[in-house]
Amino acid sequence: MHARSGQVLEVVLRRWPVLGGGLSSFVAGASLALTLGACASTPPPSEEPTYRLVRNDPQQPQQGGLPADKQADVRLVLQQREPTVLKCYQDELNQRQDRSFQGNVTVLIRLAPNAPAGVRILKSSLNSPEVDQCLVKKIEEFEFPEVDQEGEVQNEFVFRPAY
Repeated sequence: MHARSGQVLEVVLRRWPVLGGGLSSFVAGASLALTLGACASTPPPSEEPTYRLVRNDPQQPQQGGLPADKQADVRLVLQQREPTVLKCYQDELNQRQDRSFQGNVTVLIRLAPNAPAGVRILKSSLNSPEVDQCLVKKIEEFEFPEVDQEGEVQNEFVFRPAY
């Protein structure tokens, strides 16, 4: 069920009576229902109130101007390329040889039709310009999905020593 732009998607929810008696009653009831074909029938009319659930068009952008599916695609690329991003941190950690070197970096990725990704650091608790610059450079090289409109996605990377 998908609503087109400007349409309302309506879902009616009803409460169903619950069989008592635990798992054995459930199994017996399910077997009986399948045997009699009750699962394919409509529920009997009841005096209980029904609830109307209304949702907006699911294809509208949620944040940053990109539809939710494109945001999910961007996050999937980041997840798949995580070893590349982790190497920026790992190289600096190996050079410092200091387990206290850890923190979070939040990046903003700007995507536009027929344009390379723009990446900038929003906040970093690493206090390492070397790691920040490496992250920006590597993420700009990623192949993100094509978009129909300009938009942004934020992503936070958490860096902790593995040893």
